[in-house]
Amino acid sequence: MKRIFLSLFVLCCAIAVKAQNDQLTATLQHGDDVSVFTGGEAFVAAMEAAADGDIITLSAGTFKTAAINKSVSIFGAGYEKVDSLTIDITAINGVTTIGLADNTLHNLNFQGLRFNSKVNIGGTANTAPIEGLTFTKVRFCNEVDYYSDITNAIFDQCVFQQIQRGYPDANTITANNWLYCNCHMYNLAYFKNGSIKIDHCIFSNNWPILSSTVPFIITNSIFNKCNSFPSGLYPQNCICIGMNLPDGVNCFYAGTAAVHVFTTDNTFDYGETRTYEIKSPDIWVGTDDTPIGIHGGKGWSKVPSTPVVKNLQLSVSGKTLNVNYDAIVR
Repeated sequence: MKRIFLSLFVLCCAIAVKAQNDQLTATLQHGDDVSVFTGGEAFVAAMEAAADGDIITLSAGTFKTAAINKSVSIFGAGYEKVDSLTIDITAINGVTTIGLADNTLHNLNFQGLRFNSKVNIGGTANTAPIEGLTFTKVRFCNEVDYYSDITNAIFDQCVFQQIQRGYPDANTITANNWLYCNCHMYNLAYFKNGSIKIDHCIFSNNWPILSSTVPFIITNSIFNKCNSFPSGLYPQNCICIGMNLPDGVNCFYAGTAAVHVFTTDNTFDYGETRTYEIKSPDIWVGTDDTPIGIHGGKGWSKVPSTPVVKNLQLSVSGKTLNVNYDAIVR
């Protein structure tokens, strides 16, 4: 309970500073200590001051990227602005590298962020493995390259607009115990060992899985087309548009008819108004008795879990800043 109240206090501090200075803010929580950094390089300053286990909360706005070389949690306002849902955008500009050379990072957590540029996970060489990695409601606008082995990774309700791949050579990276759930995907390539499960996702590329020897379990997902699959991959309860799935179990061939509501074709875009509900949720049913696609399973939402602070009132008494607010947990 103390951590919840402290997190609300951190959020209010960030909003209060932003309201007073109309600046970007990065709030660093280290145990019971809170520090607030402002300006376009606030994220850089917060990362430099952070220690393993710390939490960084970023306000809405566009930040200069920082080297994420510590085991931290980073929370933002969201990856897409939706006024009706009280969501704003926390964007990070510049190539972002996550990892520490010749070391292993543990239990990194990212939520409510939009990476506008390329993201390198596992450093920039095969010497920075990560054990425990979670992305929730994060949008990757450029490619994601994995340079080192990653163990126990969860990608939940994320959007990937470009390729994800083991880098730099084919079949070099171990993806051990990865889960993608309710994600909008482009494609995956170049993994050699481990295991990857994909559930209730959408693939927009004609070649969803390329040149990988890692075992894939794919369930309850939708493929724009199925021009290529690695041998030994057996989708279950999936929909394929335009072609039949190879060796699939209880899979649906949708021809070229529109699968999603509010569209006359199957063109995939990343516009803010597309939500991708399927037209026949009672027919296209997954292995868990929920609709195939990103709205089945645990569901799809763009709203991050950070609280909404309303009715913020500030007053100063001597050297003390008094903050009164109402908070709504989403």
